[in-house]
Amino acid sequence: MSSSDEELKIFKILFSEIRDLAYVTDTHGNIRFVNKAFAHLTGHKPEEFFGKPFTPLFDEENLKKAVDVYTRTLQGECLEFELLFKETGVICEYRSRPLKNETGEVVGTIGIARDVTERKRNQAIEHLFHEIDQLALHGQSLSYILPYVCLRLIAVFAYPLVWIGMKELDGTVSISAKAGNHADYLKELTVRWENPGKEQCLIGRAIRSGQTQTCDFDDPACQHCRERAYTYGFQSFIAVPLRSQGKVLGSLNLYSQKLGIFDVKTLRMIENLAARISVTALIALDQQQLRLQGTAMASVANAVFITDSDGNIDWVNEAFTKLSGYTLAEVCGKTPRVFKSGKHETDYYQKVWQEILAGKVWRGEVVNRHKDGRLYTVNQTITPLLDTQGKVSHFVAIHEDITSQKEAEARIRHMAHFDALTNLPNRTLFIDRLQQELVRAYLSKRLAAVLFLDLDRFKIINDTMGHAFGDTLLKALAERLKNCIRESDTVSRRGGDEFTFIIPDLSDPQDVAPLAQKIIEAVSPPFQIENHEINVTCSVGIAVYPLDANNAEDLIKKADIAMYHAKEKGRNNFKFYREEINADSMERMKLGNSLQRALDNGELLLYYQPQINLHTGKIIGMEALARWQHPDLGMISPSKFIPIAEEFGLISMIGEWVLTTACAQTRRWQNAGFSTLRVTVNLSARQFEQKDFCKTVFTALEKTKLDPHYLELEITEGNILQNIEAVTAVLEELKALGIQLSIDDFGTKYSSLSYLRKIPFNTLKIDRSFLENITTNPDDVAIISAIVTIAERLKINVVAEGVENKDQVALLRELRCDKIQGYVHSPPLSVYDMEKYLLKGRW
Repeated sequence: MSSSDEELKIFKILFSEIRDLAYVTDTHGNIRFVNKAFAHLTGHKPEEFFGKPFTPLFDEENLKKAVDVYTRTLQGECLEFELLFKETGVICEYRSRPLKNETGEVVGTIGIARDVTERKRNQAIEHLFHEIDQLALHGQSLSYILPYVCLRLIAVFAYPLVWIGMKELDGTVSISAKAGNHADYLKELTVRWENPGKEQCLIGRAIRSGQTQTCDFDDPACQHCRERAYTYGFQSFIAVPLRSQGKVLGSLNLYSQKLGIFDVKTLRMIENLAARISVTALIALDQQQLRLQGTAMASVANAVFITDSDGNIDWVNEAFTKLSGYTLAEVCGKTPRVFKSGKHETDYYQKVWQEILAGKVWRGEVVNRHKDGRLYTVNQTITPLLDTQGKVSHFVAIHEDITSQKEAEARIRHMAHFDALTNLPNRTLFIDRLQQELVRAYLSKRLAAVLFLDLDRFKIINDTMGHAFGDTLLKALAERLKNCIRESDTVSRRGGDEFTFIIPDLSDPQDVAPLAQKIIEAVSPPFQIENHEINVTCSVGIAVYPLDANNAEDLIKKADIAMYHAKEKGRNNFKFYREEINADSMERMKLGNSLQRALDNGELLLYYQPQINLHTGKIIGMEALARWQHPDLGMISPSKFIPIAEEFGLISMIGEWVLTTACAQTRRWQNAGFSTLRVTVNLSARQFEQKDFCKTVFTALEKTKLDPHYLELEITEGNILQNIEAVTAVLEELKALGIQLSIDDFGTKYSSLSYLRKIPFNTLKIDRSFLENITTNPDDVAIISAIVTIAERLKINVVAEGVENKDQVALLRELRCDKIQGYVHSPPLSVYDMEKYLLKGRW
């Protein structure tokens, strides 16, 4: 029997009877084992699963996530995730790990799961309670609050129908709010509450008796409406009275297509919600009565206390006593300083007083101190109550206890950013910190290094001693690694036996070599684990920013390559990705030095690529494109020298030259007879960082006498999203000068209609990546069609760039994209060739 079969056998024995769900799959995604809890929760028998794929259990969204997790688990990752079962709506938290045989080969996945549906639902209801309170305190009317409550209940419980009926004087029940995909059930539905006869509807009975009514649709009381209910698939129903000041106002009504769905817990939850809706209705109808309705406020779940205009406490409800530990007798006449935590500065409380004394509602999070000394956090809302002269007479404070939520958020944040085994930063946090350090290194002109550590022959230890032993070794190793680095450094567990380091603020690449040696020496001493003495070694690879890479992903990749190089050289050592400045770095440095002289030497040129109207075949404009004619290396691509210009701080100077040269050339062509010719100039993100960039543009226009209307400035979508507020301010200033604006590479980043509305673009350029397969890929066609439609609605011009052939042209014409740019009409042209192109009559 293989170890995987043995492990599966043990797993079956251990997990067959537990309450948590347990499962095993093979490498093809077929289920080899589920326990009784798994089968029960999915509504099937255990034997129905064997040998079948897990895919039918999930909807499209959850299946995509399940397949991703399954694939990653087969690759060796141990994962925690959350999924929803399609048929039952049950939400489970899963823990999955690979199932291996005696040779260490992954032969499937194995995992357990826990039903968290009720917890999720309770959290959603608690959140809804808070939302209802806030809506009332914001002065929202019942006509807004009640439909919102119905919609949220649909989202939480997935019921097909929820509605709220209000008691009318003529004996009927009116529909005040409704939600659900079966709301048609309410058409032509007549409900009366005053008829106590046998045919009385349960809704009427709930309103008349003031008692919750619930039943399945085989109840005799529902006989008269059963036929109509069955046409909508309803099987269960509940009506909960809504009360105010001892009177029944109406009822909250929920329908389900499942039998017996309204258990005791659900019933109590809905009754609590109905009580909250009732109080909200009271507040919304007359907020001034809040001071007079002590009993109503005493019944709400949130803590409430009332003070006079000087802040002395007059009244508290039971929830306040439960939350703070103080009774009314203990705090009456005292100020809220009695539960001051010391976690807020004096000016924090001063700002609160300034706002509420001005008659404004204040909302915010506050940390208070319980009577027993412990701290708790609340969402606090303080509402000033005004007398008939408009002066503040009292303050009403509502405290929603969010301590558990804050603690849960802290735990979730920790789990999202730290490795569960070693408590070191995980891959996500490592990348975030690395990106920040690279920005600091760029600004400070310093170096930063990434170290990639991998234990030598760790798999042998894991396979020989077991995974638990290996995990203990990794935890001990993590402690040693933490002791090797500075406070400003970062060590992270990447996964398995791989660890990565960030070493910032270096002046020379060799500065990191002593640390790499220190790490290797720290790993070498034997580990004492479970009465075993274990000797391990490690291999370390080093990559340095910006010598080896300019971004986090490439830096890690190259450190990984260097680590494998260290293994190839005998293990238990470290290697740099490049032992010294590499050929690429030398080339960049030489080109950077040459680029500084290129403008003075007249080596930079502008080429122009025409933009064509498909219907007329005429030029509607042109894009100015920089070229570098190096005296020794020949023509150098912009994709090569533009990044160098940015790296050496030359991009602003080159950008200004391009702008002025393009404007001057365009003006010369206009004077030659092409009076409406427009030029497009690309902008770098660095140019937006210039304080006087708009002034630079204005100076170029004034110097060349080009009308601003014939200049179009182009910025990429990625540059916009780096700092959308700052970019928007600059673009609006440019727009005010009469300059045209265009957005390039649209759709390749995080395209959002929000910034298309905020920024006054004239032209939207469809990225060439969507055109490459347009004739064969219907998805690309759909994307382009959507972009054109959006642009038409927003009255923005559309230009498709990178158009290479007539088939693309024909399809773009069908999609109503009538302006193009690309080699199908013309490559970028020199000034001389552009003049010939214009003279051919294409103008």
